[in-house]
Amino acid sequence: MDWIKELIKDLPLDLISEIIADIVAWWSYTVQNIPAEDLSFNVYVGGSLVVCLLWFFIARVLPRQFAFISWVIVFAVLFTPAVSTGKSAEIVPACVATVYSVLMKDTYGAIMNLLSIISVIFVIFLLNFIWQMIWFIISEDFKEKPSENISGFLAKFVKNDVDN
Repeated sequence: MDWIKELIKDLPLDLISEIIADIVAWWSYTVQNIPAEDLSFNVYVGGSLVVCLLWFFIARVLPRQFAFISWVIVFAVLFTPAVSTGKSAEIVPACVATVYSVLMKDTYGAIMNLLSIISVIFVIFLLNFIWQMIWFIISEDFKEKPSENISGFLAKFVKNDVDN
């Protein structure tokens, strides 16, 4: 626990508080002309960008496969859309709708919003699988004939499609 005390002693807290104050002042100046009905969306997008930026630094220290999986989960949780409950049906993040449904003890709504997040995760993994298969086929073809470039590779497929 001594290393935590040493870390806290060495932190430039005055500099950190000045930076945070500058960020808050910049953010308040940025959003002062935004109408009240659009402010929640802008805060959500700004907060999501901050989370993605911070997650970038976390994912850099993770092994490559875990970093990709964590990016997929963060992306799906932050950016999966859902429909809000109530009189005005607006698009909201599914994570917010899931938490709201849990707090309101709406089991059906929580499961449906959670399923939308899980389906986005599944679709991203499926697209990654397809991309990896295509990349493997391309790389294996280049290993067999390293003198070819990508245009020769694509011309071979176009020629085969025309012949068929």
